[in-house]
Amino acid sequence: MTVLLVTAIGGLVTLAAGSVLLLSAYANFKNTSELALSRGQIFMATLKEDVKQHVEPVSDIVEFLVRQAADGEFDPAFKDETVWQLKGVLGSIPQISDVAVWRPNAREIIVSRGADQKLIVQTDDNQNDEVTKNYLRMLHSNREMVWIEPIRNEGKTLVTVAAPLFYDGRHIGAVAAAVSVGELSELMKELGNTYQTNGFIIYGNDRLLAHRKLPKLSRAKLNFENPLFKVSDLDMPIIGKLLKMPIDFSDPEGLFDVREIDVDGDEYLVLSNEISEFGDVPWTLGAYSPSADWNSQIYRLLNSIIGGAVLLVLAITGSVLLSRWLAAPICEAANATKKVGNLNLDEIDPLPPSRITELNNQAIAFNQMLEGLRWFEAYVPRKLVRRLIQQKENSSISSQELELTVMFTDIVGFTASSEAKKPGEIAEELNEHFEIINQCIEKEGGTLDKYIGDAAMAFWGAPETQPDHARRACRAAIAIEKALSAGDHEQRIKIAIHTGPLIVGNIGAVGRMNYTVIGDTVNTCSRIEKLASDLLDEGSSAVIVISEATANHLDKEFSVQKAGKFSVKGRKEEISAFRLLTTRNSN
Repeated sequence: MTVLLVTAIGGLVTLAAGSVLLLSAYANFKNTSELALSRGQIFMATLKEDVKQHVEPVSDIVEFLVRQAADGEFDPAFKDETVWQLKGVLGSIPQISDVAVWRPNAREIIVSRGADQKLIVQTDDNQNDEVTKNYLRMLHSNREMVWIEPIRNEGKTLVTVAAPLFYDGRHIGAVAAAVSVGELSELMKELGNTYQTNGFIIYGNDRLLAHRKLPKLSRAKLNFENPLFKVSDLDMPIIGKLLKMPIDFSDPEGLFDVREIDVDGDEYLVLSNEISEFGDVPWTLGAYSPSADWNSQIYRLLNSIIGGAVLLVLAITGSVLLSRWLAAPICEAANATKKVGNLNLDEIDPLPPSRITELNNQAIAFNQMLEGLRWFEAYVPRKLVRRLIQQKENSSISSQELELTVMFTDIVGFTASSEAKKPGEIAEELNEHFEIINQCIEKEGGTLDKYIGDAAMAFWGAPETQPDHARRACRAAIAIEKALSAGDHEQRIKIAIHTGPLIVGNIGAVGRMNYTVIGDTVNTCSRIEKLASDLLDEGSSAVIVISEATANHLDKEFSVQKAGKFSVKGRKEEISAFRLLTTRNSN
């Protein structure tokens, strides 16, 4: 962090101040055109980047909706969901003015941004609109995103991107997004005020996309056939001559071309660059200003050389000292945050206070968060959270139906044996019992779902995919029986295991969510646990009863003994149950 801050702060200071000094010395020996190089590079790079940031979101959104359609998450056939998704797109990206989708039969849904920023929804049948149908057929045949020439619609000139939508190889419609070119003129005005120049964008050879004076022109000339003003409409001879004048010289980095243009005795420098990112018709980005503006900067730069050198040395020295001072608490917080991400809360010390308000507030907030997380991990399984984090996919916590294996454990006669014990003794006995249960379950990759009195419920097969979930559950059950038998434990335990389809994922209210399982498989497993009491041998410390569905998943590692068929509450058909033996049975 220290190196990064020193490099960033010191480097930026060095780059800024050093560039000024170098350009100042260089400017003493170069003419106005050469001085335009450094200043022009900054402006043209900024101009190009700002234009791209304003226009490119339309293609990003179209590509996003195309992917959503391909994944089955977006379908124009569902009007209400489509409107909701289009509103979300328009609401999240302010420069986009319109988004539209078409079904294959040309029915259209449009969401537009009104003058008051309100979102307006329109629908159009288009059943007899052959132009629209032909265009949709063209998109279908091309099977790729295309930039459309500017169009005039509802009093706005729009730059539009369109693409066909496919799902599972089937054409389900088309989508388009548009940005208003009117805002590009406002962008030219803002850049002009910042860089003391006049920016413009030419579309093709003779039409204007943007200029600070375009908003003052009458819109009466604009229509569907002529959505853009011509260069001649602006009455700016500089731009008109630009299209006819040869290039005087080009930036070595290829960012722009420079032309020196005379208009009625006044000399102007014109910088321009042609881009082709937005369709087949090229855009020419440029700016012009009087040549005198460039000459005056030479003298101002010369006066700053000595002062700039001194400030540069002081700034670099100060940035190194400041960076080291700032880096220490930031690095400490970053290391602590990394441990939080790994849920290693017991390895984290509280952050110390800082004299910097923001860093001090960060330390206070982090320490409060750390204290809260330590309470939180006492009630939420740390290993479950860590496994969900490692999945890195929302699908692992979204509710879905999977084949899983469920386990129920229950202490035999615990209620009766607890009547003569004190509450503290009961709690201590249960905590010791559940610690053994939890260790055996987690060792086999199971998820401890909940405690129900003296009973416990766990499952295998989620959030991690476990093809051997039934075998894992049975190994855990055998381990529980052995652990309880080996220790000084008086409890006798019933264990039931059943395999079947379950809904697994986040279940509950927004403020109280559980990663759990629900379904008939859980109920059946609970019923098997109840009938296990009849199968517990006298003097035996445990009985493990599994369903036929679970037994079918086992291999030669396990030994089972058929216990018979039983009727359970809530099921019409009897279920076949088996005893899982802790040792291999030769029979």
